[in-house]
This record gives sequence, structure tokens and C-alpha cells, in this order.
Amino acid sequence: MTFSQYVNTCRVNYAKEQLLGQPDKKVLAIATDAGFSTEVSFFRAFKSLTGVTPNEFRAKKTNITKQSNT
Repeated sequence: MTFSQYVNTCRVNYAKEQLLGQPDKKVLAIATDAGFSTEVSFFRAFKSLTGVTPNEFRAKKTNITKQSNT
């Protein structure tokens, strides 16, 4: 793993926590908070590491949480 891959992994992990912990916060704000300079670079790194877009990740995890609470 290169240094930039490591940094992006840390940033994406932070973004994943924020996406679930702050469901009303905009994805672009989370990307900026995680240290990505552009939305495109964030989406590219996120999808590369998780296999889904940030919006898909949030929706999927939110649905799982709602189903387990019922």
C-alpha cells in the first residue's frame, strides 16, 4: 500500500463513520471534513474502497439499522 492509498483509506473510514453518525449532513461536507479537495476524488476513492457510492453506503446501512430495530 502506498502512502496516498493509506491516507485515502483513513479518510474514507472517517467518512463512513460520519455518513452513519450524521445522516442529515451533506456528502460534500463530509468529503471536505475528511480531507478530500474535490467531490470527484472523494467519490472515486470511496467507491474504490467500498464498492458503493457514499449515498448507496448511507442508504444501505440506514436500511439495515431500521430493519434490525423492528
